[in-house]
Amino acid sequence: AFWGCTGLSDITIPETVRSVGENAFYMTPLITTINGAKYVDRWLVEIESVTSLTVRYGTYGIAEKAGYGRRDLKEITIPTSLKVIGDIAFGEGYSRAAELQKIYYNGTASEWAQIDGLKNLMLCNYETKTLYLGNVAITKVELDGITEIKPYAFATCEGITKVNISNTVKTIGENAFTMCTGLTEIIIPDSVETVERLAFNGCTKIITVVLGSGIAEIEYGAFYCTKLTSVLYNGSAEDWKNVSVDNEESSNSFLLNATQFYYSETKPVTGGCFWHYVNGVPTKW
Repeated sequence: AFWGCTGLSDITIPETVRSVGENAFYMTPLITTINGAKYVDRWLVEIESVTSLTVRYGTYGIAEKAGYGRRDLKEITIPTSLKVIGDIAFGEGYSRAAELQKIYYNGTASEWAQIDGLKNLMLCNYETKTLYLGNVAITKVELDGITEIKPYAFATCEGITKVNISNTVKTIGENAFTMCTGLTEIIIPDSVETVERLAFNGCTKIITVVLGSGIAEIEYGAFYCTKLTSVLYNGSAEDWKNVSVDNEESSNSFLLNATQFYYSETKPVTGGCFWHYVNGVPTKW
């Protein structure tokens, strides 16, 4: 966009701009280099050859391909000011991606789950990663005060063993928890209407899923969880028939083949599989 514009002396990039292309400011005097990273205004536009990078506070976005091919990059610290990560910002695949292992974030899990473009960080090299909130490796995810968990928010975080989703969340984004192999159970609150594509794909230890009464759509492969044996649905068998489940290519077969339990506040006197809450814990009758 501004390649070689040597006469530029200043620029302000508004927050309405959600993407900065590769080399958009190449060979301009607008670039400032700080500790292995090049910035233009509030955007990180290029990452140099470093093993560890702390993105400066105030950075709003990371440009497309900013760290493409930087295989030596092993860990990164992200500030709470960051809102968007551009396409292939950290490369892709095994040969041209940063070998990121540790990601540090100076905020809450809920704030983290609102960043756009996390796919370009969490899935850049297809390897598992450890996400730190402050200096503590995250094992329990607390999500409250948000309406959406953005796509790929916690993908490949194998250290996560528990997720608490508040009753404000309406959408769980594509691949949000894919390859979170430490999860054994997931409780979807009544507020959630849509679980997007592959949201819990590859969560190989999930045995039980609790689905809230508000669920309307479960997209392709959302629960491709090979150990899933029980689905506790907060509604009736008739209500369940109205839930749209995309099972193309048997992508949700583990969900559909699991034993279905329907909610009953009182102990049923007839046959069937039912569940209720005991001290806030989902429990089968």
